[in-house]
Amino acid sequence: MSTEQPTPRPEDDEATRDGEFVVHGDVSDDGPIEVDREDAVLRRAPKYPRFMIAGAIAGVLVALILTVAFPANAQFSPAQVFGFLLLFFAVIGAAVGAVVAILVDRSMLKRAQKAVVERRSTHPPA
Repeated sequence: MSTEQPTPRPEDDEATRDGEFVVHGDVSDDGPIEVDREDAVLRRAPKYPRFMIAGAIAGVLVALILTVAFPANAQFSPAQVFGFLLLFFAVIGAAVGAVVAILVDRSMLKRAQKAVVERRSTHPPA
């Protein structure tokens, strides 16, 4: 069940301003409702782990392609060559994915929007 209170109207006669807080008269049974308004920046941000996982998967594919593309070595089995390349390219791919996520995050800063956020709290009467 929701305990959300009705939205206070700006034309309320009982509303008083106290710094950043707007205190309304007894709107609920629990006491006055305080509304704290703050400026916030709304923006979309990439999910870094997803970019890093995608980069690591791309690194695995590169390691697989390089293992198959080059002729077999007498010293190492194909599984060993794939393992070495996998370690190297998976880490490099994850790092490249993180860099791409950072670049996407920087480009999303241009589309950020400002908004006013309200936090409402009710304090019981003393």
